[in-house]
Amino acid sequence: YDEAKYGFTVGGPILKDSLINGEMFFFVAYEQYDDQDLGEYGYVGSGMPTELSWLSQADYNRIVSIANDVYGFDPGGLPSALDSESEKLLAKIDYYLSDNTRAVLTFNSSEGFTNQPSDASPTEFEFANHFYKRGNDSESIMLQVFSTIGNVNTQFKYGTTELKNTQVGLGGSFGDFQISGVGGGKVYFGGTDDSRQNNKLNYDATNIALIGDYQMDDSLVTFGYEHQENTIFNMFMQESIGGEWDFYGIDN
Repeated sequence: YDEAKYGFTVGGPILKDSLINGEMFFFVAYEQYDDQDLGEYGYVGSGMPTELSWLSQADYNRIVSIANDVYGFDPGGLPSALDSESEKLLAKIDYYLSDNTRAVLTFNSSEGFTNQPSDASPTEFEFANHFYKRGNDSESIMLQVFSTIGNVNTQFKYGTTELKNTQVGLGGSFGDFQISGVGGGKVYFGGTDDSRQNNKLNYDATNIALIGDYQMDDSLVTFGYEHQENTIFNMFMQESIGGEWDFYGIDN
């Protein structure tokens, strides 16, 4: 089992006391996390956290041989340690044009995935290549301008966000093969389970706003306009790549 986490932060002035009006500062933060996701279940004698009393090593090896020799598919073995990762980046620029006006530009990105079991329980065992990667990839950019003129304070904001959520089976285009009646339990030896064969969610958003307030004696008047536009793509098609194949007993 391996785990590593590293990153850095750095910030400082870009323009300060220069011939160009105003002062500008930057800040950058980066982080990467490499991890391994651990499976729970295995055959008797496998050394996994939970050894299934109904699954022998002989049946396990026999299923592996059938998967490779008959179907040409590598089920992936025990799901003991599957690599996962996460990467994040934040970059920000603050520009003080004057005592009354400040602009902020922010970029934020995040990308990573973990390995998730599709069907795992005390009565179900799945090989490593029946797991799936659950991940996301997001980017956002935001521009904000803050101004003060007399008793009026305003904020202009424009931003975009892109988000991609994925659920990708480790078994690729090979179908969801299930064997019932194996010592009283069920074995999933490949490949991508029925609910991950086409499963995607993409989300794009654009936001623009102008808000402010006006101090009038003892009263505060607020005003503003905001508009957000969303584009969403959602696809969920079970058993659409490779299908689902159900067998009763290893002999079948």
